[in-house]
Amino acid sequence: MKTKNLFLFAMIFSLVTPLVYSQGSWTINQRKPNIMLSDLCMLPDGMHGYTTGNTSGGAGVLSGIYYTTDGGELWDKMNFTNAQTVGLNGIFFTSPETGWVFGDNGKIYKTTDSGVNWAAQSSGTNRSLVRASFNDENEGWIVGGWSDGNAFLVIHTNDGGASWQNLSFGSSAFSCNTVYFSDALNGWIGGATNTLNPYIYATTDGGVSWDMQTIPLSNTGTQISSIHFANAIKGWAVVNSLYETPAGPVLYTEDGGQNWSVQYYTSQSYNQIDVKDEMNIAIVGMSILPGSMERLCVTNDGGQNWTVSIPPIVEYTNGIQYIGDKIWLAANKSIILSTEDLGGTWNWENYSPVFQSMEWISSQLGWAIAGSNVGTDNYSMKTTDGGITWEDSPQAPGGAQVIFYDELTGWMLTEGNTAKVSRTTDGGGTWSLHSIGGTNWIGEMFFISADSGWAFGSNGTLKITTNGGVTWANQNVGSASYVASVWFVNSQEGWAGGGYGGGNGFIAHTMDGGATWEQQSMPYDDHILKFSFLDNKNGWAATTSGTVLITVNGGDTWSAGAYVSTGLAEDFMMINDQSGWMLTFIGGSDQSGEVYRTYDGGQSWTLEWYSDWPKAYLTDVSVQPGNYLWACGNHSAIMQYSNMVKTPEYDVNFSGQFIISPNPVNDFARIYFELDHAARVKLFIFDMHGQAIDIIENNILAKGPHEKTWTALNRNGNKLPSGVYILSAQIDDQYSIQKIVVQ
Repeated sequence: MKTKNLFLFAMIFSLVTPLVYSQGSWTINQRKPNIMLSDLCMLPDGMHGYTTGNTSGGAGVLSGIYYTTDGGELWDKMNFTNAQTVGLNGIFFTSPETGWVFGDNGKIYKTTDSGVNWAAQSSGTNRSLVRASFNDENEGWIVGGWSDGNAFLVIHTNDGGASWQNLSFGSSAFSCNTVYFSDALNGWIGGATNTLNPYIYATTDGGVSWDMQTIPLSNTGTQISSIHFANAIKGWAVVNSLYETPAGPVLYTEDGGQNWSVQYYTSQSYNQIDVKDEMNIAIVGMSILPGSMERLCVTNDGGQNWTVSIPPIVEYTNGIQYIGDKIWLAANKSIILSTEDLGGTWNWENYSPVFQSMEWISSQLGWAIAGSNVGTDNYSMKTTDGGITWEDSPQAPGGAQVIFYDELTGWMLTEGNTAKVSRTTDGGGTWSLHSIGGTNWIGEMFFISADSGWAFGSNGTLKITTNGGVTWANQNVGSASYVASVWFVNSQEGWAGGGYGGGNGFIAHTMDGGATWEQQSMPYDDHILKFSFLDNKNGWAATTSGTVLITVNGGDTWSAGAYVSTGLAEDFMMINDQSGWMLTFIGGSDQSGEVYRTYDGGQSWTLEWYSDWPKAYLTDVSVQPGNYLWACGNHSAIMQYSNMVKTPEYDVNFSGQFIISPNPVNDFARIYFELDHAARVKLFIFDMHGQAIDIIENNILAKGPHEKTWTALNRNGNKLPSGVYILSAQIDDQYSIQKIVVQ
């Protein structure tokens, strides 16, 4: 998924001192449930708040409940033992001790000890429950249903849920999305009829009878999504619809709903509302056509004037509350936001992204990033203590992929049809944004040096940069199919492969930096997903059929290795000619993930890890210098592979000083160093993928100055290609590495 320079230290040390590979296990360093928060309840004190939701959709279920007791400074995950058996949709607390959660199949649970324990209640229905309105700890209403019955679903309790009475009525319901009772008698529900037209029903006798109210909306495909009243007569309602023009009509009544009028338009397709009082109302809206955008609309004069702000996310927001000076939002990916200045500034909590890419630069410094082509909900986390802790790095742009060439130079990709690359030359302190150009989808990139890299994607798109990503030029890979993977072993020789998304599968090979490409033959027609090369001879390719292709001659011939999985390879990495890992994504309802390992160069694969949560798939694998394997993925997952290797500790600050001259090297370089005592000296040359190129010295040398010559030739006596190489030096039990550039 990225340039493999991160293997350098592990590969170099593995060749200087053989590593002992053993079967280990994956341990979780960080993980938070990535759920669609569907409801939000803040108590009037502004300190206690609650939100819930689930992974939404599919056979697998993962629900979560979060709470705060300090006004949102910290949100904690509440205990709920049925998180993987019940899909939670709604939540309502009447006090810090007493609350209800409810969801699919008519499930209701109540707590009277602040969520320490939850007791199941019998709702009398097996239909989906989505919203509640309680007047006190005894009397409340819950509504729901979603194309699962004809009646408008309403249930009522007057004994705290010990018993629930089914007050459902009518025979033309598609959904009941919202409920609000201003007191024990006056209430309203809204949603869509079975003809997918919007409705509002009202009761003045506590739900014994309901009357449909007249509303100035009639478009099929429109639903009343949220209703809230300031008192028994003044109220507001908003809609979900792609068909209303202008978008996002806000309905207002000042006579209990006998008459409704359109007061305002949010310009958004999906809307939720909360009313603090007669003057202060907040609406959060989301649009997806023509472009995704989130907006917060607030009025402080009863709707005569509205101010609009843009929250720093582009996600579906289903919960909103306006308490005191704060407006709270609960959204997809477990996002909880709050603002105290009407959207001028925002506080974030509990964001649980799908980490798409991970990169280790040193044994202590690493990145994990997330982001979509939307470009406004990107997210970056950084560790400076070897992965013990991960902190938000807001100055970094995030995106679909992160690559670092060294500790200073790195890139982050914003994928899409207008793809962009952000570049840093100061270790992530500042970033400059550059357009890759074109209108085809760009989904990935590969850098072989601080200057040279490729970006690739749909319709045979392959672009090259020679100035670090500032400008890009087109290359012709010889195929109009999707370019899914690119791998270069030096600035001249590389491979491109793909095919899925249209056309036949292909593998192409270049010996001139991509100026020309030669198509290589595969043992059967398949689509290439990922490459992993150790050098210009030994390579592997993951395919959509689940079989790994293997070459030992640079792709002149490819043979079929073992079948791995029905899942598609998310990332694929070979450590040496025997050991490697593959992350796979299994589609279907659960969208699960697996990790496979090979011990025999891809001839067989062993399942090493599989999802324990729905949608718990991994997206990227990376090696931390010091020989630890890491992976990242959905549910904000950062995982570490334990017991991967056993190596000695390395001290790079030993007394021996190496001077390489000239550097860059044309025909030869002299290596000068001085020993303060007689010592065993090992001098090795490696390429940037950890392959041994030459052995300069491996003897016991006397105390004093020494000079060695390196002719920039490989073991066959041929001139090495231009690029960066590594001098690895060992003096007794101390180690050092230095770069050598061959011109």
